[in-house]
Amino acid sequence: MLKCKQCGVPLRGFLSKIPRVIFNVHPSKNDPAVCNKCQEKNKERKYKCHICGRMIHEEHSIEHVKAEEYLTGLIKKDRQHWQGKEPTDEQCYEYYRELIRKTEI
Repeated sequence: MLKCKQCGVPLRGFLSKIPRVIFNVHPSKNDPAVCNKCQEKNKERKYKCHICGRMIHEEHSIEHVKAEEYLTGLIKKDRQHWQGKEPTDEQCYEYYRELIRKTEI
């Protein structure tokens, strides 16, 4: 019997008929190991990064925040007059934004 990796609802086998009929739960088209309900929840758990502008999944937010802190440290090191409270100038911001894109942090 195949169960959803996230919520454990049966996706295949005899018991899968119950959630399918009552709650319309079935394997996701994108990832058959996850139910359609969990797939919908995963789409909602994203936020837009204010540095790189990409949508970041909540599960990867810690790594991304640490990368942001690292880059903020790099900017402070390169531009010692910048304290992090006021926004950086557009040229500096675009330089580090491009750095993120190229390295795909």
